Amino acid sequence: MSVQVRDKTLVELIKENKNLICSIINKYSRYYEFDDLYQVSIIGIMKAYQNYRQDAGVKFMTYAYKYILSEILAFINNNRTIINSNDINLKKDDLTSIVLNTFNSFVIGNKYDTTSFKKSIFC
Repeated sequence: MSVQVRDKTLVELIKENKNLICSIINKYSRYYEFDDLYQVSIIGIMKAYQNYRQDAGVKFMTYAYKYILSEILAFINNNRTIINSNDINLKKDDLTSIVLNTFNSFVIGNKYDTTSFKKSIFC
């Protein structure tokens, strides 16, 4: 790697390291739009490019990884929704019914005997 980072344009760096960028994004794209996370990642690379010092002895993408990740996490933190307990309108009986149905489907699928287990949990 005799070519220095400052000799490359930002676009070249992004193209060369697209696989790393996408691998970071894929960890969170299940919950957020890929395009939004990609744009946020590019902001992270721009910040890393501005602050990178060639003489630090670290590869650029190793240095940029934390910038990309921190921008993604900041985006997630700013765009998450918080659920209040007042928003949940389940009664105790409804919740018990949901738990029992889920439990029964698990047990039936795995062929366990649950008689004593149900008594210990729900009595």
